[in-house]
Amino acid sequence: MENPTECGEWLSGCDPITTRHGVEREGTLEVEGGDGPHGIYMYLYKKFSLDAPVILDSYDDLIYYKSTDIGITEYTKRIEYDFIFTERNLEEGWIEGEFDFTVSNNEGDTVEITDGYFKLTIDVY
Repeated sequence: MENPTECGEWLSGCDPITTRHGVEREGTLEVEGGDGPHGIYMYLYKKFSLDAPVILDSYDDLIYYKSTDIGITEYTKRIEYDFIFTERNLEEGWIEGEFDFTVSNNEGDTVEITDGYFKLTIDVY
């Protein structure tokens, strides 16, 4: 297992690859981002309220990935998580929130992401 305290350094300041928020679809948020060989995907397809914990189901994903010389390892099995949207401004086109999650891969290795924060410019569709 990698040192979980390093996750913040890996992802700190990374630019999102894709950010979309579907207001008409009542709350879709898709974010892909990373820094070097490490990154995260967050796909949430549900209605949400600000400052309330988001309950994920089978359609939603919080994924950590790590790229090495021999390929990409995805950690997709959710063990536990906290995800909350704290603020949204549709006129200016941004949304922010906080998250923590622990995921594992098929070999049973785990990764813990702590003190996650995002404030993203969004395409509202």
